[in-house]
Amino acid sequence: MPSITDPSPCPVCGFDAGTVGRADAVVALRTFPRRFRSVLTGLDERHEELVQRRPALGEWSALEHAAHVESTLARVRMALERVAVSDEPSVSVDGAGEPDASSVDGVLERLTSESDRLATAADAVHGKDWARTGRLPGGQTVTALDLVRHAAHVAAHHLRLAQRALDAARAQR
Repeated sequence: MPSITDPSPCPVCGFDAGTVGRADAVVALRTFPRRFRSVLTGLDERHEELVQRRPALGEWSALEHAAHVESTLARVRMALERVAVSDEPSVSVDGAGEPDASSVDGVLERLTSESDRLATAADAVHGKDWARTGRLPGGQTVTALDLVRHAAHVAAHHLRLAQRALDAARAQR
């Protein structure tokens, strides 16, 4: 995935941050729970097994991609809230380790909650406050808008990867 402030379109998912405004990003954030639900839930019992299946060694399952999005949205929300109240705070949007993908219902519930919480936090940012900045661990400066675009990109990116993982799991049947 390109860096959080990279203006070029993502080569994997096509997300182009430069074309996504604040309002578009917030609308997108509110749609991702529904979109992930359509990938992760199915009509048969085998579907849950498939969304938990890793397509290859070292690759994440569709459910793990969704869980990663949920945890990223939580970190971005915390970063956005810090940027909104402090001058150039240290912020982090990246997590470590494997995501908590213990159940489809649990992941979807947390994803829905974090998506709503981040969208609500973004709705509370107005005017010039979108240009407020924070610093990532490597020293890179990011704006409030960069943070919200990053969250939308991570969700779009991993939604595509989740669908690919599910397609690969189906092909392994």
